[in-house]
Amino acid sequence: MKRYKLNNLFNCVFRQNIKLLFNIITILAPLQSEEGRRKCDTRFPFYVFKEMKWDLEHIRAIQNAKDEDEAPRHGLDNLTLLDEKTNRGYKDAGFAEKREKIREKEKQGRFVPVCTQNVFNKKYSSHAQSSADFYAKWSDADGADYLDEIKSAIHAFLFTEADNEG
Repeated sequence: MKRYKLNNLFNCVFRQNIKLLFNIITILAPLQSEEGRRKCDTRFPFYVFKEMKWDLEHIRAIQNAKDEDEAPRHGLDNLTLLDEKTNRGYKDAGFAEKREKIREKEKQGRFVPVCTQNVFNKKYSSHAQSSADFYAKWSDADGADYLDEIKSAIHAFLFTEADNEG
């Protein structure tokens, strides 16, 4: 039992740190070019991050997974960072309702990490946006695209082209 709790705690901390790193990399990416450095004035607000309590938000709610004909997922493809108060405020709402509430909170001045904004605006999704239900739910394809972006961003951050050649 104790080993299970320790493994569960490790997995939670690991996933939260991966999500934090992904947000920082996303903010740093434009700074890699001269033009990006001139145009970008975005900084990660570590002081806000430290002051707030954070949850790993299930993008596709576990309770609603059956309603959306999708299996529940606890992996990186279905998790994003969200402040505890917002996350627990809408309980097990569906994707579209979460999207609207997160956008409202952001308009009210609450800090929403850039990658969480991108998730709920489906910026990582590569499939067609023309379908009527594009913003209605989080699909397996959305999750796969999101996970690919996380892996790609972290790999590019950690390894240079010279590292990949050797």
